[in-house]
Order: sequence, then C-alpha cells, then structure tokens
Amino acid sequence: RRLRGMASAAAMPGGTRVINGVEYRRLEPSYDSEALFAFNKEHGSTPLNFIPDDAVRAHLGRIATGETIVWAAFCEGELAGFISGERGGGYWTQTGAGEEPCCFINEFVVAPKWRGKRIGVNLTTVSVDPEMGIWAQDPSTKEMYTTVHVDNIASRTAFIKGGYRECITYRDDKRDRNTTVLKMSSVSLPACSATSPSELHSCGPADS
Repeated sequence: RRLRGMASAAAMPGGTRVINGVEYRRLEPSYDSEALFAFNKEHGSTPLNFIPDDAVRAHLGRIATGETIVWAAFCEGELAGFISGERGGGYWTQTGAGEEPCCFINEFVVAPKWRGKRIGVNLTTVSVDPEMGIWAQDPSTKEMYTTVHVDNIASRTAFIKGGYRECITYRDDKRDRNTTVLKMSSVSLPACSATSPSELHSCGPADS
C-alpha cells in the first residue's frame, strides 16, 4: 500500500517523505529517547491512554539498540507526533505466523496543535508502508499488532484507515477497561475505508 496523498508527497533521501508540508521519517538510534518520553507524557496522557512510566521509558530507550523503531512526523522542524514499535508484545495468532515474527505498536501520539493534518493516519500508514514501515525495516516480521481503549475512537479510526484491522475487543482487567486489538499482516487485504464509529465494526475481525 502507498501512503494516502502520495501523489502530492515528495520522496526524499533516507526514507523521508513530505506530505502536505509534514515530514515523516524513521528516527535515528541516537535520537533523544527522554525527549520522546516527555513528548508522549505531555501529549498522550489521557483517560483513554495507558502509559506505565517505567515500561514506556524502557521501550523508548531501546531506540538506541534498534530494538524499538520510531517513525516520527515533523512540522516546521518541530516534532509533531510519533508511533513506536518493538518485536513481541504478547499478541500473535497461533495458527498464523506465530509469536516470533510479531511486532507491537506501543506508543502513538500527536501533539494537539498539529492535529487536523492527518498526521495520525499517516503515521499508522508509515508503520506498515512497504518502503518505510516494519516490512522494510525487518522483513522477518509478518504481523503488526496494537491495542487501544475501546472508547478511543480517534486512535482506532487512525489505525483502521492506516491499514490495520480490528481483531477482537476484550475485558482488560489489568487496565480496568475494555481493550480493542488491531492487526496488520504482510499479506493483509487493503485498508478499510471506515470513517465513522458505526462503520468500524464492519472492518474486523482480521482472522476468521
């Protein structure tokens, strides 16, 4: 799949793309993980988003070793949002690729001042883009998973528009909420075009 708006996007060296004035790229291992953590805490702390400080700080810190991959968006030279993934995460299909070839999206955040530019949708799309996403960064990965609060319609919609499919919603006692699991695989069908909450349910499950 190609990024939406690709006709107006400029491809640049190093896997960077500019879409409607917003630059998207994978962050280098030397990028300040504490700055990412602070950005996430400032803009991602909501009643619908679970951020365990120690675990998230450790996850983002692994950008230095390449275990964590971060794709970011920049507006006017300023970090506007990012999405981060790491191998593992506890979700896989036993009858599919199995546990090892799975990657999990841990963090996904866009600063409020830059919302309305489709940055969220483009970040989720970038994460599974054949040229910039996980398949290009680690061809051994076969499936990408993430979870969102069932009431976080904005995030769920962004993932579905980016190509992910809703697998299941379950009672999550650890987080005291209902959690929706979304998935994208290297052999998934094209993304759903759902644009309203009532349409989202017709996009899943991915595995039947």
